[in-house]
Amino acid sequence: MVTIRSSWAHKLVQQALKSTGQNIAENGVLGPITLTALNKADLKDLRAALKSEAAEYYRTLDATQPRRAKFLKRWLKRAYA
Repeated sequence: MVTIRSSWAHKLVQQALKSTGQNIAENGVLGPITLTALNKADLKDLRAALKSEAAEYYRTLDATQPRRAKFLKRWLKRAYA
């Protein structure tokens, strides 16, 4: 199982917000600016973007840590669930 640090999870949310058109920094801090952007976001678009960002995170893990390659299929299934 992969443990995601909260700051990395916050960056994933921020990247997803950026991909939906929000102008937000990817600093890993879930502060008032990120929370305001979350409240403004279209949830359907945000959910799709977050799935895509999570899948990219898992693909990066797979590419940088080959010993974890056996988990990629399940990770991607989880990301797109």
